[in-house]
Amino acid sequence: MVSSSKIMAICLTFSLMTAVGYAQTQVVDNTTAKKEEQRAKELQEATELMQQFAREASKERLIEMTGKLIAPREVGEKVFSADMAARLSSEYVKAWESGQIILAGKPGQTEVLLTPATTDELITWSGEAAKTLAGGWKRLQKHVHPGFTIYTIRFVEPGEDIGMRFDGLIKIDDKWYIFPKAWRLAPEENEPE
Repeated sequence: MVSSSKIMAICLTFSLMTAVGYAQTQVVDNTTAKKEEQRAKELQEATELMQQFAREASKERLIEMTGKLIAPREVGEKVFSADMAARLSSEYVKAWESGQIILAGKPGQTEVLLTPATTDELITWSGEAAKTLAGGWKRLQKHVHPGFTIYTIRFVEPGEDIGMRFDGLIKIDDKWYIFPKAWRLAPEENEPE
């Protein structure tokens, strides 16, 4: 026969285990909630930034605004491999200086839609990365670091969901940068990095 003190000890142990499990669940839930809140805040921030581009009519001003989103090599290295970051920085600066990179929609495309995908998803080519990023991004699986979000931007006419598309808006150290069509500069499989 089990004594009442043993029953009380078992009940107390069970109660403590339940409370600890509940507390751990709450911590996980709070952490998840904070991450979701941060993602929503970042998406809102990115949307507001891109709305500035959608509203701007001056080509010269759009070129200037786009230039502020071109990442220097050392910033790019936080998301991409060193070689990839060097390629991107060099090519984007040349393209921007020659007016080939202008982040803007077509006339009438005054609204923006953004879709996030993570570099973690890109590395495994899963989730939103596989659904929303241009297929060429898959070539960068071995050239990106985990922990970043890549936004696909669509400049659209009001009420539409198809329009001018740009992939590669990434927040790095609290600043926004654009890496459009980055896969075009990825080394070929047999090319050393």
